[in-house]
Amino acid sequence: MKNIKKKIVTIYMAISFLIAFFLLFPILVLALLFKQKRFGLFITRYWSGIFYLLMGMRIVVENKHFIDKKSTYIFCPNHFSFLDITTMTMMPIPFQYIGKESLCKVPLFGFYFKNYHITVDRDNARSSFLTFKESLKALKNGYSLTVFPEGGINVVNTKEMSEFKEGPFQMALKTGIHLVPVTIADNWRILPDDGKFDLNWKHKSHVVIHEPIDPSKYKSEGVQKFQDDVRNIIQSELDARNPDSK
Repeated sequence: MKNIKKKIVTIYMAISFLIAFFLLFPILVLALLFKQKRFGLFITRYWSGIFYLLMGMRIVVENKHFIDKKSTYIFCPNHFSFLDITTMTMMPIPFQYIGKESLCKVPLFGFYFKNYHITVDRDNARSSFLTFKESLKALKNGYSLTVFPEGGINVVNTKEMSEFKEGPFQMALKTGIHLVPVTIADNWRILPDDGKFDLNWKHKSHVVIHEPIDPSKYKSEGVQKFQDDVRNIIQSELDARNPDSK
């Protein structure tokens, strides 16, 4: 009976996601037609808000005061759950994602993702290079970015992050734009990446915004030190909030 209940909740989650998306999809299309991409990215935040409202789930974003709404940032969160994508849109400012190219194949959602965000085929060196150039251009045009530094969900049923990719750190060093470590502390409990799609929706999701890091201090220390420090900040917060998972 418990498993049936979980499955019903998970199906309801998928329906809620689609309802929220279809409610805002016409506005997202109109924003593109009128060349108001920034407005469309801003509206995306309400998509997630509607979704979590329908689910009865609460997202708590801590340390919003670290973010200057007039500035541009590179957000770097950990990635253990498919929910991380919707959760991150609750950031205080809109941003573009850098995500895998295969998302563009999803009906309607693919149209949205292709037109509002930056895609990459991580198995293709040329694609990765072009994505890096496009990302630098977006940052210089004042768009904030969210990049999962692990390159995707690469862990199963664990709270230990995998190794980081260099991309976001190279971007920060090249542009001088502050990089923001973000800890998504609870989504691994709510919707773990274990292939079962069992939603434990009663958990509250905490998102911790860490203090933005000025990349200029890593000019001499190098990208590896930059990566290691950011990874330690996020992992330390994960460990502190999940002592039972060690």
